[in-house]
Amino acid sequence: LAEFAPALRVIALLDKDCAPLVEQGVELLSVSMIENFLLDPDVIYEAIESVRARTPFKTVDDVSAALDAILTEARDAEIGRRTAAALGPAFFYPPSQMAEIGAKVAAFRTSLEQRYSEAAVAAAAASAGTVVDAIGAANRRREEFDGKRVLGTLFARHLHDSTLSRPVFAFYAARRARRRKAVGAYFNQLFDRLTTPPPAKPAA
Repeated sequence: LAEFAPALRVIALLDKDCAPLVEQGVELLSVSMIENFLLDPDVIYEAIESVRARTPFKTVDDVSAALDAILTEARDAEIGRRTAAALGPAFFYPPSQMAEIGAKVAAFRTSLEQRYSEAAVAAAAASAGTVVDAIGAANRRREEFDGKRVLGTLFARHLHDSTLSRPVFAFYAARRARRRKAVGAYFNQLFDRLTTPPPAKPAA
């Protein structure tokens, strides 16, 4: 029966974060993380409609200015995020032979000192700074910066006293974000790509 059953395609839809990941069965968002879809002044302005009088936002331009200020302040944090991602984590697994542990620890310590040396960190930070500045020049900070951090800062700074809880704010923003043309186009293209059958293999 298995040969007659339709093929079941399974994928993972992940945040893009700092760098693209190319792996079979994995799809990446077009933005750094899902929260970036909400970093739109119109979306946020509509999401706070019920409590707008309790916020400093009287116009969409007010929201835009607040977002831009937070994104500008976030430059160093974004460089740090991308530097850490470039350096990557390090893991140590002690060998089962106890006599080898000391040598393995020494070798691991040496590799750590090289991997996270001042020169290595400085080089990674310089490269990250170039990327972050290019993102700013391309006007893509709302898409590529740490969306979770930016959204959280916006809420804490401007919406915390509005009586709207952060989860409810995120829910309202998400409902409105799905009406954005860019968001709809991305997911429509994604679903079209995933539901289009692969070309038939030529007969042997």
